[in-house]
Amino acid sequence: MGYLITLLSKDGNRASVKVSITHPDFDRINAKAYDSEEYCLQILVAAYDHDTPRQQDHPLRSKFDHWSTLANGERIELSPEESNQWESEKFYTGHKRIEARIGSAATGITLCLEPEYRLFCFEAQDHISNVASTNAPDGDEIISFEVKSPSMLSHIEPGDTWPANVGRFWSMWVNVVHPRLKAAGAL
Repeated sequence: MGYLITLLSKDGNRASVKVSITHPDFDRINAKAYDSEEYCLQILVAAYDHDTPRQQDHPLRSKFDHWSTLANGERIELSPEESNQWESEKFYTGHKRIEARIGSAATGITLCLEPEYRLFCFEAQDHISNVASTNAPDGDEIISFEVKSPSMLSHIEPGDTWPANVGRFWSMWVNVVHPRLKAAGAL
């Protein structure tokens, strides 16, 4: 993971997090950028994915599960029979983008579908607002933001820390995924 996130405060639908870089290949998030909402939602989803005991009782569990799937990609487990059908007929390839395949037809295949970057960004714009970024005295970044509903913050408490990878999802869609799909005639 490239970042360590610490929840500094939450008050109603407002939260502030401290973002510390933990890997040399990662840069400041710079939440002042045009895609700041997506960063904040990625941070909340990373906290949700990291703390599985709090997932069970989360009031927005289905929503966070949906966002996690959009951000991380879906995994489809195929039985050996389905795996043989997939191998021979290229089943699933017509309507989903397969990023990786794990296993063999004899034991069953797991299809790893590409994250839905574009949809995640639209969801972020609907649920995150008023993002501000400042520098902490130690050089880390402080990001403050508002969520659509205070229950979006119910899985985290001030002082909680969790690892996160935060990426430029909109840039991935515009510069990588969309051109590839367009070239393949999938759009």
